[in-house]
Amino acid sequence: MSLIDYSIQYPDQFIHGIHTENNVVNDKRIKAEVFFNPKFNIESGYKEFSINWMDNPGAIDQLLNQKKDVDKRRFEYGYAVFNRKKMKEILFYDELFGINRAPLEKDDLNDENIYHGNIIYNKDISRDDIKLIAFCLVGVSFEEVISR
Repeated sequence: MSLIDYSIQYPDQFIHGIHTENNVVNDKRIKAEVFFNPKFNIESGYKEFSINWMDNPGAIDQLLNQKKDVDKRRFEYGYAVFNRKKMKEILFYDELFGINRAPLEKDDLNDENIYHGNIIYNKDISRDDIKLIAFCLVGVSFEEVISR
C-alpha cells in the first residue's frame, strides 16, 4: 500500500459501486451520503473509503462482479464515475477547507482486486469534515452514473 506515492501513475478516473437506486437521484447523480462512512483500518490507523481505479475496462468488470452473497451482487444498481484531477483539487488543498486532507492510495498488492484503492482520512477527522468532502466530491469530481 502506498499513501500518495508520486511515482504511481494514477488513472484519470476512479469508480465506486452503487448498491441500490436509493443511492442515486433521478438516475443521474450519486448521493453524497454514499461517502459519509469511511471504514477505520486498524492496521494503518486511517479511515478509508474504498474505490476502484479505472486502469482499464477490467476495473468495471471486477467491481460489478463482486458478490454480497452467493447469489447476490454487491452493487446491484451499477457504479459512479469520478474525475481524479478534480478530486485532487478538492482533497489536497486543505487550506481551502481547514480540514484534515484525504490523500489517495492505490492498493495494487490486493490479490482479490488489482484496481482497488482508497481515499484516506486521518482517524480523527470530524464527521462534519467527512460530509464536506463528500459533498465536494459529488459536486465537483462526479462525472456520471452507469446503471446495469
